[in-house]
Amino acid sequence: MKEIFVKVQENTIGPLSPKKIESLVEQGIFTTKDLVWNTKNGAWVPAETVEYLAPFFHVKEF
Repeated sequence: MKEIFVKVQENTIGPLSPKKIESLVEQGIFTTKDLVWNTKNGAWVPAETVEYLAPFFHVKEF
């Protein structure tokens, strides 16, 4: 898995392991509306647009 950095309530967290991502989602801290650093284009994008995060949010497709 790629290194994941997220911006939650103006705080940048990361790099996150899959286990930590799962924990943050379960706690309601990290949602699909939070921003994720996209190394592909060098920009912050909503987590809901990042396909490889879909399983963490129990979403079939983004």
